Amino acid sequence: MHCIRGFIGKEGIIKDFANNWIEAKPVTLAQGFSIIFLTNELYDSIVELIDSKL
Repeated sequence: MHCIRGFIGKEGIIKDFANNWIEAKPVTLAQGFSIIFLTNELYDSIVELIDSKL
């Protein structure tokens, strides 16, 4: 069994997201979509940002 965590969306939106996160590495998919895998480093960075805003 596999579990893949990530964000999938239109290529432009995913690239904009990736431009704001050093840990985000977009991968181009078919039909104008891209994915960013939710690595431990990216997850930790997002949690750190959320915690700093609370």
